[in-house]
Amino acid sequence: MTQQAKLKAAEAAPRDQLAAAIKDHAATLALQKRVAEALEHASETVYACRPSVEAAETQLAEAQANTSRRLAAVALGEPVGISTQDATDALTKAQNDLSVARATREALGARHQRTNAALAACQQKVDDAVRDVIGASVPSIAELLKEATAARDKFVEYRCLLRWLMRNGFDSSSPEYEMMNDFLGHPFLLLEYGDGWSKNAILAPWQKARDVLATDASTSLPV
Repeated sequence: MTQQAKLKAAEAAPRDQLAAAIKDHAATLALQKRVAEALEHASETVYACRPSVEAAETQLAEAQANTSRRLAAVALGEPVGISTQDATDALTKAQNDLSVARATREALGARHQRTNAALAACQQKVDDAVRDVIGASVPSIAELLKEATAARDKFVEYRCLLRWLMRNGFDSSSPEYEMMNDFLGHPFLLLEYGDGWSKNAILAPWQKARDVLATDASTSLPV
């Protein structure tokens, strides 16, 4: 089996796991959106029910205050307003509607919290799977470290040679001396301090591929 074939085989399982994680994340995200919309609607329903309860309470109070007048109107065959019983029934219905709306909002609120937690867990699985795919895509960390070590050692050799030449072959007032002095005065690991290393151009294709990989498990990596 060729090195490329071995690499593809090693990547297959992590990519399958990533594809499954992306699918689960998409489904959970869609559910979270539906729950959020339902929760918003339930909250609006609660607000809409409150004026109905207040109006029913006012109507009941008026019916209770006009009980004697209503009885007289009934006896005389005159038009009558709403009865106390009807006003009580209307208030009970309005209160029940508000209670149901509040209970629905509470249930959806709890569901929304659970869905958010599930979405966070799905995102973590995607991140973990992306990491595994990237790790599986590198042919050999040992070989990469070997090359990096050789490059580091060669760079140190150049710095040592420049320092020796600067001290033994050039006058301190010469342009060449100034050039070497400026170069050697710059810490060659300075870009690794803080987050400076993350802006190095060599990382651009890797970061771009990683961002796409989070939504497409078939994305190729720059190896």
